[in-house]
Amino acid sequence: TREKASQITVGPGEEGIVEVHMEMGGVQGFKVASLAMSCTDPDLKQIVLQWQARGAHYFDITPKEVYLNDMKWNEGRRFSFVIESHARPDFELLDHLPVPDYVKVEKERITLPDNSTAWRVSGEYGPNADPAQGGLNLRFKTDWDGKEVSLPVLALVAAPFEIKPGTFFSFGKVAKGKGAEFEITITPKIDFDLQLEQIEYPKLTFDKKYISSKMEKRGNVLVVTVRLSPDAEGAVLLRGTIGMRFNHPSMEYKSFSFNGILR
Repeated sequence: TREKASQITVGPGEEGIVEVHMEMGGVQGFKVASLAMSCTDPDLKQIVLQWQARGAHYFDITPKEVYLNDMKWNEGRRFSFVIESHARPDFELLDHLPVPDYVKVEKERITLPDNSTAWRVSGEYGPNADPAQGGLNLRFKTDWDGKEVSLPVLALVAAPFEIKPGTFFSFGKVAKGKGAEFEITITPKIDFDLQLEQIEYPKLTFDKKYISSKMEKRGNVLVVTVRLSPDAEGAVLLRGTIGMRFNHPSMEYKSFSFNGILR
């Protein structure tokens, strides 16, 4: 069993071997480390040993990342990477880790102009991409000692709806016997009849019989009113999560958190 040692005491007349290990996981390029020895010799109070190692550069990826610019939720855009390795040109690119349904990925082995081989990974991001994700870190496994390849795809997807107040609200201070209510407004940026199909309360610090909600349309704006019953009792600190299911593919489910103080 190996144990990391931050300090070792060596007494007078003692001798031995100190074996030093440098962790290089994920490091490409040079890494420097040092070992300091404090001595009782007044003429040599400290000795510092320093060493360096160079992390192997396994894969060359072109481009380093793909930026898809600003996107609308209902459009898709293509991306492409070329992956090669001078250290092991014949490596196999295996399966990629799971990706969302709105991402399509394909791969093929190609021959470059200098007759070396590489892999081309291409695909499409969107439509109906989740605006909250900001893109995708596409990861492939390889047959080379468990090494992986990461391909960043960056995308700013405009949400089809504007939600106020976001995903958190507060009832504030609620007097016992008075109750409270809060409105969540969802305004479409597109022509779509948004409807609330289901609402649930997966996490509450009080009995769910004291909370309810209703939906109404004000023009094209969907308004969800969350109500706290005047009969609410129990926890002084009101906290919870509200989950709402809608009839739109880019916003099938939204989670809202809230808090409040019951006095």
